[in-house]
Amino acid sequence: FTTLLYTIKFEKMLGTFLLLCLFVAQVSALGHQGTVTEPPTDPFNIFDSLYMGDTFDFDWEGILDDTTESGFSPELEAGMQIAVEGVCPNEAQCSLILGCSCDRAVEKLGREMGEQCRNLPCRFMQYIYENGAEAASELDSVNSFEGMMRWGVRNVFPALKTFLCPCTPQVYEAAKQCVLNYDGRIGGADVIWKVRETGESVDIENIKKALGTWTGAFCVDRGLCVEEFGELLVEFGAMMDNSFDKDYPDQCRSFRRLSTTILESYAAIITLDYKSFVPRSIDMAYDMAKEFWCEETSCTEHLDDTFNTCCARKLDQVITITKLNETIEGVMSIFDDIWYGMEKASGPDLYKLKDMIRPHKLCGEQYQRKTCV
Repeated sequence: FTTLLYTIKFEKMLGTFLLLCLFVAQVSALGHQGTVTEPPTDPFNIFDSLYMGDTFDFDWEGILDDTTESGFSPELEAGMQIAVEGVCPNEAQCSLILGCSCDRAVEKLGREMGEQCRNLPCRFMQYIYENGAEAASELDSVNSFEGMMRWGVRNVFPALKTFLCPCTPQVYEAAKQCVLNYDGRIGGADVIWKVRETGESVDIENIKKALGTWTGAFCVDRGLCVEEFGELLVEFGAMMDNSFDKDYPDQCRSFRRLSTTILESYAAIITLDYKSFVPRSIDMAYDMAKEFWCEETSCTEHLDDTFNTCCARKLDQVITITKLNETIEGVMSIFDDIWYGMEKASGPDLYKLKDMIRPHKLCGEQYQRKTCV
């Protein structure tokens, strides 16, 4: 799957996608399409200047082979079989790759969380071995952002719901122990030292909390919102596709109306003072979110019905200010060489991030605060 990710031509869509991701956290589920509103006639639109020709061109040569049991090439299948055996413990000895300490942490997870969380690494690797090649081959028919999102909802969401939702957040405590006390038997002392050093070099506690927060958000309400979140991603993909179609009639289901703001944000980001990058980026994301939700009043009904749902409100409850701060601290610790010396997000910055998914805060009476059970 690492190979799969690198085969996608991310460089073709990274600029626009990252900028749109500044406010994509504000959308939360799919409703109906709303009233069609004619798009404004702009002399220039950033989406018209981006070529997306080979974004969805996948090359599986040397990776997939339909003559093998798994569907992967013989070499890759052999490596995956070793990986499966290496993370699955047996009565005689600890697992080869994970080691005894990790086996104990996983065993504790199973005792605390129940049968669904027993032998989690082993079951997950077996799932990849049995289903990975078929999922990868389906990407050959993907030719749009919407198609990519549908692929993810169909192939990735079920795995997340099966393996993470029943075991969150305790699964990340087990993972933390696996890293900090690593004693696997692959590669000898050098590998053991490197894994432990990596765990100690980052803010692993906040990373654990952040992962628990966002998995908890995905699995909110015992996973009952997962289907809606999938529909959200599909709608987001469709809006991306619509944005590259200058003749698409409904500006409420496209990001084309944000072209000027996206371009201005991009220009501002590349000229930002290094030290103030984090708070200033949040300011720009906040401004873009406000334009997305508030600027075009003819889109209010569609955005409210489509994205401002009860599952969105549950996300708002799960992702607290404290948990947002833990997420930022954890991410900054992973990329310490990049973030070193930068100002951290302040309290007001964190509230701006929260408000990006609260249109009733951004736009006043234009949106009503919803009461959900």
